[in-house]
Amino acid sequence: MAILRLILIAVLIYLWVKILMWVGRAWRSPNRRPESLTGSRATEVNEMIRDPVCGVYVLSRDAVAANVNGNHVLFCSSACRDKYLSSRAGDRHGYPRRERSGTDS
Repeated sequence: MAILRLILIAVLIYLWVKILMWVGRAWRSPNRRPESLTGSRATEVNEMIRDPVCGVYVLSRDAVAANVNGNHVLFCSSACRDKYLSSRAGDRHGYPRRERSGTDS
């Protein structure tokens, strides 16, 4: 009878540990989103974006933003943003200006 009681206690302890591990794993899950974030912004918090100027990847929440011709563009730094904006200055379509060759025919 004492052996059965010991086995029962061991099984209960084992199950209790498994439940605690499952709850802890679910609590620390990287897929868990804060309750305050809803809608599309919740998926953008940890999204990696590529800087169009230098190609560096940065978290979207840490990126520097600019509105270029109605498009939301993200950059790794204000220097890259300024370089991007200066390369598009004077072009109303948002495409880089073409350099003219020295000879006109």
